[in-house]
Amino acid sequence: MNAIQLRPSGDRLDNPERCEVAIVYDDIASRVRGMHLSENLASRFKGDLDFNFTWWNVRFLKDPQISGLAEKAAAEADLVLFSISQAGEPAPALKNWSRRWLTRRQSDEGALAVLLDESTATKDQITPLESYLRKAAEGGHMDFLPRMMPVAAPSRNGGRHSSTATESVRESSVSAPHENSHWGINE
Repeated sequence: MNAIQLRPSGDRLDNPERCEVAIVYDDIASRVRGMHLSENLASRFKGDLDFNFTWWNVRFLKDPQISGLAEKAAAEADLVLFSISQAGEPAPALKNWSRRWLTRRQSDEGALAVLLDESTATKDQITPLESYLRKAAEGGHMDFLPRMMPVAAPSRNGGRHSSTATESVRESSVSAPHENSHWGINE
């Protein structure tokens, strides 16, 4: 990240760094989960990162034109988020699409994340989708965020309420350690 100059009041003098995010979803509920997460990210890092979100429905990836646009967006993204309701083995079309965009990536920086419908996956087991995407991330030299889940965030009155803030759970048990990822908000 670039050096940041601050005014005495603490206001930033530079423009926020751009962060490209490609979100792949499979139904309305998974799109809504992705929207909540994207809103939370934009709010949490306001002033530090300027997010650009693109949205790709799995069922339209069969169309060559849409698939090409989605491949380009994912290949250039800092974060590729799979917000998926079905945690089973990914369909062959999704696997083929993932292979294509991964071969187009030119950067070793970036992350691949999974946002699942918790009702379709048990908390203690790695789903077939997570297993496949972890291997895909490794092959693409990307960091892997195995499962993003909602957490409670402080409310204005000091209590806690449900929020779309996220944390990665089971990361230490699911993803292989990376020597130096070169990607992250705080690097």
